[in-house]
Amino acid sequence: MSIPAFDEGSPETVIGSQIGSTKLQVSPSDVLVSKIVPHIQRVWVVPPGGDRRQIASSEWIVLRADVAVPDYLRYALLDTRFHARFMATVDGLSGSLQRARPQAVRQIEIKLPTICRQRAIADYLDRETAQIDAFIAKNEELITLLTERRAAEIELALAPRELPATWDSVQIRRLGPKSESGVSVNGFSVPAEGDEIGVLKTGAVSKGFFDPAENKRVVAEDLGRVTAPVRGGSLIVNRANTPELVGSAALVVESRPTLYLSDKLWQLTFESANAAYMHYWTKTDAYRSQLRGLSVGASLSMQNLSYGDFLSVRISVPPRREQAELVARLNEVTGEIDRAIDAARRGSDLARERRAALIAAAVTGKIDVGVKS
Repeated sequence: MSIPAFDEGSPETVIGSQIGSTKLQVSPSDVLVSKIVPHIQRVWVVPPGGDRRQIASSEWIVLRADVAVPDYLRYALLDTRFHARFMATVDGLSGSLQRARPQAVRQIEIKLPTICRQRAIADYLDRETAQIDAFIAKNEELITLLTERRAAEIELALAPRELPATWDSVQIRRLGPKSESGVSVNGFSVPAEGDEIGVLKTGAVSKGFFDPAENKRVVAEDLGRVTAPVRGGSLIVNRANTPELVGSAALVVESRPTLYLSDKLWQLTFESANAAYMHYWTKTDAYRSQLRGLSVGASLSMQNLSYGDFLSVRISVPPRREQAELVARLNEVTGEIDRAIDAARRGSDLARERRAALIAAAVTGKIDVGVKS
């Protein structure tokens, strides 16, 4: 059982000799807790494996207890109070480098009712959370369909099969780009607040929209090294990330004088192109397909795009006036879709909050499940 397999929703079955990373043997009814990226709650009960030996990534913590019903224990480990204590066992800097300490996790106390009541609570939560999970799944499916529709609208508007007579197919360098980039600086793990100076992380643009909260507060000794403040009306492009995110871009609407670029970001304006038009163009398949052949790196987890190669990317460009008209039309269409996506996401978030509250109430005895002892 790998962590990615859990995220896909089911265990992965492979031949043992094909597995190169460290693994451990597990048994049916073992309860697994992920120790990596600990802020994401991952708890799994090992299912029956028939006559096959089952193994799991060593990034799981394996829990076995004769006094606990596995399905009840899974819910108890998903309780927000347990998760708060679980996070207190974490070592590491941030993100994927963080890991919970197994020995410390095993010292966390969990109150267990009788076996009979544990089974009743687990059965109750299985029924109730199944309904919530079905609602979330439908919302996620809707979000996927809306996202695909959004991409199709942009593709249809900006990358037609036959270019209109007034359009040109040119390399980005022909649009008169002016660029600036920042420097690599040390920073705190928390974002800047108020008048504090922050440097943007790549996450500020990798979502496809500008997220100023994705920054790190700069340590005092590096304050004199920051350059290139964030300017309104510019396009910020990510030059170094995973293959899927290299070249991702975001439009900056208003200047942010306390936020600065890192060395992994370019800030661009164009003499012959509308920055908002260029932002939409970075979402097309034609743009992404060209980048796949240009980014390079020693590992797939970190690819780099040179500025010269970025300038060689060919795009379809109408006259300035038509660019503005296309942007206005796309803003209207995608704005409607984005509002629908936001509504679906809020619905999913509320459902997840309801799920967490239900689990917490059940495992603390605040819900009558029909068993008194």
